[in-house]
Amino acid sequence: MRPRTLMFLRVLVPVVLFTGLLAVVDLGKALTLIAGASPVPLIAALVLVQVQIILAAVRWRVTARSLGQRLSMSRAIKEYYGASLLNLILPGGVSGDVVRVARNRSDQNGVANMERSAHAVILERASGQFAFVAVAAAGLGIWAVNGGEGAPDEAVLGVKTLGVIIAAVIGALAVTAIFARGPIAAALKRFVTAARLAFLQPRQALYQLVLSLALVAAYLAVFALASLAVSAPLDLRQVLLFVPPVLLTMVLPISIGGWGLRETAAAALWPLAGYAPSIGIAASVLYGLVSTVGALPGLFAFDFPLPHFFRRRRSRGEGDYNASPSVTEEDRRA
Repeated sequence: MRPRTLMFLRVLVPVVLFTGLLAVVDLGKALTLIAGASPVPLIAALVLVQVQIILAAVRWRVTARSLGQRLSMSRAIKEYYGASLLNLILPGGVSGDVVRVARNRSDQNGVANMERSAHAVILERASGQFAFVAVAAAGLGIWAVNGGEGAPDEAVLGVKTLGVIIAAVIGALAVTAIFARGPIAAALKRFVTAARLAFLQPRQALYQLVLSLALVAAYLAVFALASLAVSAPLDLRQVLLFVPPVLLTMVLPISIGGWGLRETAAAALWPLAGYAPSIGIAASVLYGLVSTVGALPGLFAFDFPLPHFFRRRRSRGEGDYNASPSVTEEDRRA
């Protein structure tokens, strides 16, 4: 698909979905719920967003170090804030990750390696998606074991869809590994080696498991708090069953920050928890707003084209993706 067409679709899809919701759901009630949301759960959710970003930064640093890329903790946190913000406000959901790869292609020793930087970012994100699928599948199991009369079709469909996507990607990589030759085969072999270093060493596997599960728990808690803020509390079973499919819609690269997709899924699932569709929409909108506001410190991760000191920084090779990122004294100490 042409880039312009894909960009157009990413903007069009949320508009179409919200228009469809307007036709079948009382969005006025959703707006009233958002305006009257309880501040205490929202403040707690904002704090948890900071925990999310810091835990994700730690996971990225652990992954990068397993591949031989040195990354200070302070830089990892700063860069992850910036990437998180870009992922939420730009189409596709991976723009921030692309920037993260480019800005951190050189490590603290000044050694540039774009491929290694890309491997670290891709594998770090993949670790999170695997954990999400595992938790979503566990939610379906808990529902069935604890008296559920069959899991809701929407939840099953969400888990199955992402499972099929992951299986298709793994299958495509396996087929490519078998038939590829030359540079493609060499590049794929290096990626497989990177995955083995990041995931299959005992200590690394433990780090990835603990960090990814903690991150998933934080994501689920933020959405549960957003629902609580509009007087729609969810018990643990409902959180595990309904929230993962809603959040998994955000991985589809056909919207901006998951807007529209996430609200549509919440409108379909929240009635199964005994709440009106408008309450699900309100909870989803609050989740999106809290996540975006929580990532706003990412603005300080970038050099903006402001007068005077910007030109001075550019003269030192900073703020330019074509130059290796400079290492600050703070990063050296970290």
